[in-house]
Amino acid sequence: MRIAYITAGAAGMFCGSCLHDNTLVAALIAQGHDALLIPTYTPIRTDEPDVSQKRVFFGGINVFLQQKLAFFRHTPWLLDRLLDAPRLLRWVSRFAVKTQAERLGDLTISMLRGELGHQRKEVAKLVHWLASDVRPSVINLTNVLLSGMIAEIKRKVRVPILCTLQGDDIYLEALPEPFRGQALQLISEHCRDVDGFIATSAYYADFMAKYLGIARERIHVIYPGLNLAGHGAARPPADGKPAAIGYFARICRKKACTFWRRRFASCGRRQALRRGVCVSPAGWGPITSRISGRSRAG
Repeated sequence: MRIAYITAGAAGMFCGSCLHDNTLVAALIAQGHDALLIPTYTPIRTDEPDVSQKRVFFGGINVFLQQKLAFFRHTPWLLDRLLDAPRLLRWVSRFAVKTQAERLGDLTISMLRGELGHQRKEVAKLVHWLASDVRPSVINLTNVLLSGMIAEIKRKVRVPILCTLQGDDIYLEALPEPFRGQALQLISEHCRDVDGFIATSAYYADFMAKYLGIARERIHVIYPGLNLAGHGAARPPADGKPAAIGYFARICRKKACTFWRRRFASCGRRQALRRGVCVSPAGWGPITSRISGRSRAG
């Protein structure tokens, strides 16, 4: 069985979904399964060996140009490959890190329209490659924002399609109207053709079933795994250094960053003054400037 995982790059940032997808596919490969991790938009960035394919589909430059300029919707595929070069995408990604969902409404809708949107050429490229070169037994889309390609995959590749639900609502809720309503409607329509869904927790499965109007029994819960290599060894001596509390994620209220920082400020000082404790948050988000840096009690 050949398993094709189609994931979305995060413009040079560390992304929890990318890390999860890379670790999962690496584990499948290590167990002897024929699994491929196929990046879209940009190359993925990981904290472990990157097992993704070198070719990037739906390259961010082409997707943007095809949205804004009709000329690029008809350029030869060979020219498009030049703009999909991983090094170029990584370089351009440095200037696109702060792109917000609220500024990408029209592009999101076009992508969700699939072969009817401005990026229909990108859909054709990926589907052709899947059908002629990869010939997978099953395809897993690692978020529902990629669901615009489902209809064409079903027509040309004719294999079961699964979809992993992991954080799609955060992006969708950031879209302004009328784009949010349009996106939810299109995704709900695409979900009818999905053969099964995967969620990483029972809570999120329950939530997304209601959010997208999916029958709960169609969502299977598979908890995320961890690569434990390098963990479990004896702790190094403190050498007088303060104990550290680390936070590495998107910095936003939904991930409780401000909550734990307030809790540390209120109760941490009482217990940490004698020994010293430091908090080291890292990540990116709209409230980074208010939280970034290092806080210390003691």
